[in-house]
Formats: sequence, C-alpha cells, structure tokens
Amino acid sequence: MLGKILLASLPWRLSDSPKGNYQAVPLLGEHNDYVFGTLLGLSREEIRQLVEEKVIC
Repeated sequence: MLGKILLASLPWRLSDSPKGNYQAVPLLGEHNDYVFGTLLGLSREEIRQLVEEKVIC
C-alpha cells in the first residue's frame, strides 16, 4: 500500500472502534485541472477544448 485510502463508513460505531477521517469521494472531473494542467502540462485552453469536445467532463 502506498498511502492511506479513505473509505465510506457505516453510520454507527462500536465503542472500541477507531474514529476515522472520512470524506466524500471526488466528483467526476473534480481534479481535471490538476491532472491535465499540472501533471500533464495542458493549457487551460486545451483543457476547455477537451471538455467542449466531451473527451473529459
């Protein structure tokens, strides 16, 4: 395992269960700017064009 994985949990907890730091899953396309812009080096215009062409959302 390379790091912590956040998962949804049950709405109840047993008294000895550890409390987790839970959060919702990312929305579809939420990290597109980071992935396509920062990691892959695409410009905002290139990302906008991909969205327009429905290649990404």
